[in-house]
Amino acid sequence: MSVSIKATLSPPTSSGRPNDPELLTREEAAAYLRVSVSSLAHWSTSGLGPVFVRLGRRAWYRQSVLDTWIESQVPERMRGR
Repeated sequence: MSVSIKATLSPPTSSGRPNDPELLTREEAAAYLRVSVSSLAHWSTSGLGPVFVRLGRRAWYRQSVLDTWIESQVPERMRGR
């Protein structure tokens, strides 16, 4: 299942980080999901993982998209328990 988002991004800060507190780096997103960075990168390139936004060379993940993706991974028979 793929989740699409509309990205409305402010210009980056002087550190190069987008001016959006909900955006997480791939490392932060992996920690949030409790998976390795390499697993998240593999899922992203194979289309299995959560949707990300690429700004320059970096992949950024919205926390709300990660939460939606987590919920989509729960088998139908387990939802609502």
